[in-house]
Amino acid sequence: MKRALGLAILGAALITAGVAIGDTVSDAQKSVDQRVAAMKEMGGKVNEAFQLSATNAADARTKLAAAFAIAQSIPSRFPAGTADGDPGVTTRALPKIWSDQGGFQKAADGLVAALKTTDAKLAANDGAGADAAFGDVRKACGTCHETYRGKAK
Repeated sequence: MKRALGLAILGAALITAGVAIGDTVSDAQKSVDQRVAAMKEMGGKVNEAFQLSATNAADARTKLAAAFAIAQSIPSRFPAGTADGDPGVTTRALPKIWSDQGGFQKAADGLVAALKTTDAKLAANDGAGADAAFGDVRKACGTCHETYRGKAK
């Protein structure tokens, strides 16, 4: 009887531990999924802003403001445990993000700066300057992706 009770308690403890581990992995993947969705939204807003920039600078700036808000949050969207290779996580985020946090922060700051410049050019009705600034935004995105994002699987 004692043995059966002990096995039952052990089984319950293992099940509880399994649920806790499963919740953690699920939370990590949820964080990754939210991050991916935010990045896609940001890219979409930048593209919409670019499309509007020649005809409606005010609407372009509104779209750019939404992208800017996401860009400012980029570093916080990469918590520990959400890298490629972490258990139960499917992502293209390379572990280099966490081993080179200074470089990652610098890349994120570069994107924020490029978005600010673009907004200033739009506010000044500087079409040629805005076009060049949008190019700088794309370069900033590419710099981060080339360094900190793995290949599609």
